[in-house]
Amino acid sequence: MPKTIMITDEVYSRLKRMKEARGWSFTELLDKLTQKEDAEKRKRKILALRGTWVEDEEEEKEVKRMLKEGWKRWNKRYVSTRM
Repeated sequence: MPKTIMITDEVYSRLKRMKEARGWSFTELLDKLTQKEDAEKRKRKILALRGTWVEDEEEEKEVKRMLKEGWKRWNKRYVSTRM
């Protein structure tokens, strides 16, 4: 359902230039811009957790082993099928 929003002429001009440069509609442009903002918020939340997890050596080894195994499975599934 279409919606009407009020923006200044200056903002409208910038949005119009952005959408035309990409060949998008206003809806596509606003969708991409808001998705990017949501991703930035998630990134900041994740970064705020940095350094809060205290692990011992055994736990660190187990996490690294699990990551290594996960990357192997990912490579087998996605990289080898594209070659």
